[in-house]
Amino acid sequence: MANIYTFDSRRAGLVYRTLVDAYLNRQYVFSRDRIFLPDEKIPENIEKGSAQHALYLFAIAPMTKREVSSKIISRFRWHCEEHPDFLSIDGIVELSEEELAGILRDDIGAGFSVSRAKALKRNFLIFREKYSGDPRNFFNGQPVRKAISKITEDFQEYGIKTAAMLALWFQKYGLAKFKDPQNLLPAIDIHKIRISKMTGAIDFDPKSRRIRDLLAKDFAVKLSKFCRNTQKTKNPLDIRFLDEALWILGSEVCTRADALICYHDCPVYDLCSREFIIENPHTAEFERVPMCNELQECFDFVRKV
Repeated sequence: MANIYTFDSRRAGLVYRTLVDAYLNRQYVFSRDRIFLPDEKIPENIEKGSAQHALYLFAIAPMTKREVSSKIISRFRWHCEEHPDFLSIDGIVELSEEELAGILRDDIGAGFSVSRAKALKRNFLIFREKYSGDPRNFFNGQPVRKAISKITEDFQEYGIKTAAMLALWFQKYGLAKFKDPQNLLPAIDIHKIRISKMTGAIDFDPKSRRIRDLLAKDFAVKLSKFCRNTQKTKNPLDIRFLDEALWILGSEVCTRADALICYHDCPVYDLCSREFIIENPHTAEFERVPMCNELQECFDFVRKV
């Protein structure tokens, strides 16, 4: 593993603490009022902490993997408000797969095929048959890693990243009582990998074919352990805050590749190499994107100013 990627704990401490401090103090990009994480806005007719709240989070988590996920989730939230009986175990399970696919495709625009509707229906059916229709019963009392692993095994459309994200959400809203919440994992995606690499917290060869799966598992565990080891220090790091801060910075700033936005909105601007990487949608491999001369000149100009 060490030959494939490296984790610099000293550099990581500097980068991640700077980032989380800005997040908690609402500085830089985190000062914006209209930034919402996917889980933060729920249908008005759903009570926070309820079984229906848990079902809603379970339904939208796989949607975060798709393009324009914010629009998809917004439309799904609207549909749940307009049709209060839709988001329930019976409301989903009693629909035919074609009917459910039609609702998701036509009313929400989520690009749902019949196979995806079938997966959602099957997942809700598991909750009805094994957990009394309440996803909260799935998590309670389980060790975090075991719960995440079981989600990926039992439920369709859930990989390690999505399962880890759901566990963080359930912990955040008091929907789960894990046996060992200190072992919660971050949801490793391109944003967290890109920022960590550009700031020197990790280093790897984007061309390595093994790196994507390795980072999804091993890097998540390393980040969790890193935050856990800071708990007895004067400046402890909460894995949930770090996970959210990395996601917001990556999605709101790094994807713009704009020199002025980077300079004004990024708390780790001075620590960043700006060696941009993307995830190739066709090969699912990472690629380094050379900065065009015009953009490099913009960064050089901003740095001088």
